[in-house]
Amino acid sequence: MAAPPSFFYSTCVTFYSWCNPIAVNCTLYSNPKRTATMGAGYYSNGVSVYETNSSGVVLAISACSNCPVADTFVTSFCSGYDLYYTYTDGNCGTYNTLIESNSATCGYTQSYPYSCDCGGGCAGYNDPCYIIGCTDCYQQQ
Repeated sequence: MAAPPSFFYSTCVTFYSWCNPIAVNCTLYSNPKRTATMGAGYYSNGVSVYETNSSGVVLAISACSNCPVADTFVTSFCSGYDLYYTYTDGNCGTYNTLIESNSATCGYTQSYPYSCDCGGGCAGYNDPCYIIGCTDCYQQQ
């Protein structure tokens, strides 16, 4: 049986059956009188997941997963100056995604290879060499 889609774990549907325990080839019903069958899909009683066809007949059974759904944010961390986010993979594991290289969140500060000596007019800017009117730029060693 293929893994149920991740949205499955957030839905709760009550179903009924004449079978006890429910097994392959049992029919799942949507009402207590057992007159309306469930449609094709995945249904769970919290212990097992039942895959049914369009007639509500159970095709396959698998155990429920206690894993968080895929792509749920877990944490963020820095590796050097690069910012990463950690997400769940839906199989009780995680994966990391690079969010921003040279991130200020990770302590990165922009450094420019040029400096200007304009009598104090450019000292407060990140890159004073691009300020109009600032002259006498030289490359720092």
